[in-house]
Amino acid sequence: MAATSQPPTQSRWKTALNTFLNEPLPRGVGWFHSLGSILLFLAILQAFTGLLLALYYSPGAEVAYESIQYIETQVISGKFIRGLHHWTASAFVVILALHILRTFLYAAYKKPRQFTWVLGVLLFLTILGFAFTGYLLPWDMKAYFATRVGIQVAASAPMVGKAMARLLQGGAELSALTLTRFYALHVIVLPLTLLLLIALHVVAVRYFHITPPWKRNDEPVEMTGRFYPDQLARDVVAIVAVFAVIAVLAQSRGAPLEARADPANTSYIPRPDWYFYGLFQLMRLFQGKYEILGTLILPGLFIAILLLIPFIDKNPERAWRKRPLALLAGVFTFLIILGFTFWGGLEG
Repeated sequence: MAATSQPPTQSRWKTALNTFLNEPLPRGVGWFHSLGSILLFLAILQAFTGLLLALYYSPGAEVAYESIQYIETQVISGKFIRGLHHWTASAFVVILALHILRTFLYAAYKKPRQFTWVLGVLLFLTILGFAFTGYLLPWDMKAYFATRVGIQVAASAPMVGKAMARLLQGGAELSALTLTRFYALHVIVLPLTLLLLIALHVVAVRYFHITPPWKRNDEPVEMTGRFYPDQLARDVVAIVAVFAVIAVLAQSRGAPLEARADPANTSYIPRPDWYFYGLFQLMRLFQGKYEILGTLILPGLFIAILLLIPFIDKNPERAWRKRPLALLAGVFTFLIILGFTFWGGLEG
């Protein structure tokens, strides 16, 4: 009797899965390379908890705050779910920043992986967009006033600033229309953007493969492991550890909720979440006619340089000792960002 053959579609899926799992890995790949898998898990976790919250949240100025209170007090595990969503956002920023730093230190942005790096930077900006648009949704004091400061930053842009602020607000002032627009950005526009960028980033990583640590493109590479089971085991352990930390924070600290937004309260001093402390401190440092330096020029210059790094750095070397200028510039920039973040936190 002739052996039955597998359907073509099933055979293609099986071949693709085997190729994915059995990808050979160069020497030096280890725990630091688990950051990408952690980020993928965090994206799934955010989507899941966000979906659960959306089942009960109402994006209206009259009911948004009450719907958050309802989630916190009436929904089974609602406080924990909201805490997961809150702390996963912070974890996302931390892990993504570490992932970008690791990629820079390993010089994994060099040819032919320039596009992969650019996608990573765009992912980082998208995550910050999630953080900013998520601010307003609870409609508490921090949500209202911190968002107003953020919109003022957009309004400071030359020529297009006022139009941009009006577009975000849905009018001349921050209102119920602003909440609706931010909700649409948070649950429709940004998730679709994130999904597209993640898909492109994963495809690029799989196509160009993992960068051999410290090796030039023209140097021989020794393959010492495979994605399964070697790297996959590390990824699972790292994911479980990160989730455990997030779950403990969600259970013990929850997510903050201040008093209901009161636009008439002029005594309230807005404070952003920690990942915007650096930008907040820049805004405090440059005021008056120099305000645009802290709100747009310096942050915009940093983002532009970040995007252009693969095209600026033409040195083919990846080893630390053979790229001292790039390494010093990267470490200096990282310390400046860290310093401004701590400075902004201490000022508060």
